[in-house]
Amino acid sequence: MNKILSSFTKIISPPYCIGCECLLPDYTVLCTACLDRLPAIFSQTISVTVSKTLTVHALTAYQKPIEKLILAKLNSNRIPIDQMSFLLSEHVKKHSLDGDYIVPIPLHWQRTIWRGFNQAEILAQAVARVLHKPVCKFLKRTKNTVFQSKLSATERKQNLENAFKCVISLKDKKIILIDDLYTTGATAVAAARELYKQGAASVELLVACKVID
Repeated sequence: MNKILSSFTKIISPPYCIGCECLLPDYTVLCTACLDRLPAIFSQTISVTVSKTLTVHALTAYQKPIEKLILAKLNSNRIPIDQMSFLLSEHVKKHSLDGDYIVPIPLHWQRTIWRGFNQAEILAQAVARVLHKPVCKFLKRTKNTVFQSKLSATERKQNLENAFKCVISLKDKKIILIDDLYTTGATAVAAARELYKQGAASVELLVACKVID
């Protein structure tokens, strides 16, 4: 019955590539050609405190057509995030990331209920399967912050002040943070700062997309 229903669904609503609009053989969102054209992004190290840094790794740039996968979360559409998680896990296989815990950037519980999922958790699960490391949600969001996209760089920092709380000690642990999008870095820095407060030895960030100036 499930196979029949799936076949019927494909007939009445066939999947198309969001990049070139070619017909796809299955329920993915980007064809192989469009995937191969995604630009590679070099890793970047930014300051968190006077003595602590955060290295940012990204699958690709935040631009068409990949931005459609990110923006789909605003409509509570999970399918593009599932596809992005596959792309990110394939990216991880080609790079050496070392960590004790995989930690998704948390959403406030109210936003999670409204959206139906936390996109960072979906991505984290995919990365964890590749690295054979546990996904840990000991980083909590204590403030229901407004959307960062509506704020200036200064306002973003103020918006995220005391927004995160780590509930366990992380003495000498290496952390890999996961999120879908890196813009100014304010969210990542605020999260990393809290992890360092709890004794983390190092924090790296892996994201699906990074805004390029």
